[in-house]
Amino acid sequence: MLVKYSTDQVARVFKRFAELECKGKSALYYQLALQVAEDQALLQLASECRERQPIPNLLLGAVHYLLLQKKEEKLAAYYPSISGQNSKEIPYALFRAFCFEHEDEIQQVLQNRIVQTNAVNRAVINSKIL
Repeated sequence: MLVKYSTDQVARVFKRFAELECKGKSALYYQLALQVAEDQALLQLASECRERQPIPNLLLGAVHYLLLQKKEEKLAAYYPSISGQNSKEIPYALFRAFCFEHEDEIQQVLQNRIVQTNAVNRAVINSKIL
């Protein structure tokens, strides 16, 4: 079932995701998650998804999924799993532009896919926030 969350709820989830899941593990996702948490347009894009799904994982996963198919995109160069290199620069403007250039495809992923994280803790964190 699809659920429409408020942008305030989604912002809290992204901030918590950045601090608990990404900090010290993925500089790219840490910075992107913190910036998405402050971006009303991207929060709106991410606000409708299947019930009980981890929204940050879905959005970031959707972008990564699309980049794996579109490796020629400039943004792909900043993803170590695609480029093979870690970048110190965090390309939020490229990330944001990519999300809106591929908004329909991202919405399809958000609304029709599920994330299998194998992390019980993530389900508890998201249920407490939303």
